[in-house]
Amino acid sequence: QDVDVFYQAAFRSGEIAAILDVLRRNGTGFDLIENKVSTKVTDDHLVDAAFQALVLERAGVRLKRNFIGRVNNAFQLRRPGQYDGLLVEEDVTAEVRKLRKTIPPQTEASLSVMVRTSAPEIPMGVYCESPYPCPFMGRCSQSLPPGPEFPVSILPRGGKMAAALVADGIHDLKVVPAERLKSQNHRRIHAATLAGVPVLDTGATHKLRTLVPPYSYLD
Repeated sequence: QDVDVFYQAAFRSGEIAAILDVLRRNGTGFDLIENKVSTKVTDDHLVDAAFQALVLERAGVRLKRNFIGRVNNAFQLRRPGQYDGLLVEEDVTAEVRKLRKTIPPQTEASLSVMVRTSAPEIPMGVYCESPYPCPFMGRCSQSLPPGPEFPVSILPRGGKMAAALVADGIHDLKVVPAERLKSQNHRRIHAATLAGVPVLDTGATHKLRTLVPPYSYLD
């Protein structure tokens, strides 16, 4: 009763469990904060929060509000050690409640896959890395022939682009026509892959030289 904030608290109800980033007391209930290394809330974040809310509710915890903790990309470090405002909490209670009907059946479907004695007959694809890399990719790829050295899946934040290329039968980044790539970053990676040498941004070098120490960097 004397503790108001819990970090990395673990809860289990039946076959489902969750480890929470932050659980904060709010009167007779609790607020749940799921922290993400992101500057905006995504649909995947909402699904994560909704699943954790499901575990808490089934475990008998009274949940009042849901928050996503994210990085404030407008934050400026004006004094060393003063990081107030770097992280912000975005209230997603309403969005999480809208998912209450869809999360339980999705959870049951996932559990049914986990108890199978054999792997599902589904070919590997770009969805194996979206929204997060699947930990079973190494296992599923054991029986497959070696892929290209530079698959299209290495394009950062390029899930849709990679899916479109694979749908057209293009798996190797080296054979992708440059005009298919719309992102400047993707084109830079494509050019470096073809040339076999790193691409150095001289403009960024000039900008870095104008900065005044002490330096701070958030990755």
